[in-house]
Amino acid sequence: GGGAGGGSVMCAAGGSDGSVNLFDVGAQKLVARFDGETGHVLPVRALCFAAAEKLLVSGSDDSTCKVFDGRAKSGGGPIATLAGHGARVLSACASPDGRHVATGSADRTVKVWDLGSRECVCTFGKGGEEKGGEGGKGKGGGKGRGLAEAVCSLAFSHDGATLAAGVDDGSIHFFSTGSPPSNEAEGPVIEMEE
Repeated sequence: GGGAGGGSVMCAAGGSDGSVNLFDVGAQKLVARFDGETGHVLPVRALCFAAAEKLLVSGSDDSTCKVFDGRAKSGGGPIATLAGHGARVLSACASPDGRHVATGSADRTVKVWDLGSRECVCTFGKGGEEKGGEGGKGKGGGKGRGLAEAVCSLAFSHDGATLAAGVDDGSIHFFSTGSPPSNEAEGPVIEMEE
């Protein structure tokens, strides 16, 4: 998308070395490289822009997500770390309003994060849905079936009220997140299998 670079079309790419690289597509050049001591230490598997491309969120094999300043021209380290997954992060998707990001993991969970507070507001999968709390660890709601495999893709509906999760077993799960996502989330509302 455009906007982060003053109207330029920006593209991000994750590296096997844990780096995140930001490119200006029109100028065909590297604009920023995010790494440093607090960056990822294992390969980056997921990237998404959020908050009108002001933020860039990455997910890695190190089981964390990092939030970077998507407007930075010099790179550097992350402005925040989102920790709570128990295995590598394979997918990330920003909500339409840019205030939340969902992350999917090989730990068979989906977490929805508030980018303002940097807190997990709900977790879906692995035996049911959990309610908010520190690092996304709340009392298990026990609602719905757990996800059978790693979460490899995510997409929010246009209004942010539904989150679709593609799972490695070929199933798609639709979660009602509320708009905005909150501790009152229900899910899954629909499960589709091959």
